[in-house]
Amino acid sequence: RIYVEVKRQINNAKQVPMILFAREVKITLDELHKHCGYEVYAVGWGKEANVARREIGHAATLQGNLDPWCLFGSDDMIKRKVYTMLDEFDVGSYDRKRLIVNLGHGMMPGMRPQSVAKVIE
Repeated sequence: RIYVEVKRQINNAKQVPMILFAREVKITLDELHKHCGYEVYAVGWGKEANVARREIGHAATLQGNLDPWCLFGSDDMIKRKVYTMLDEFDVGSYDRKRLIVNLGHGMMPGMRPQSVAKVIE
């Protein structure tokens, strides 16, 4: 209902993707997509990335979490964590849809700004 009402109020609504973060929902993402129709589904810590990808397939884009604590690590460790996340979301097999990389809970005091640059790199 919210999706429909917001889309109704936006000019060029088809060009504006909406993201749903349904934390700890008890149904699969494909079932949720049938009921809600969002373009993007955010995946929380409680759902494994490979399970989320398998459930939604090509039907929608996923937004996934990179553990923000990894930014306290070395550049090599950050790189490994990013590649692991990309593998878990199976971005190679599902190249028709994008993965939106999300930094979990975001930046924390003491994190090196250069660490974010390493994630983007």
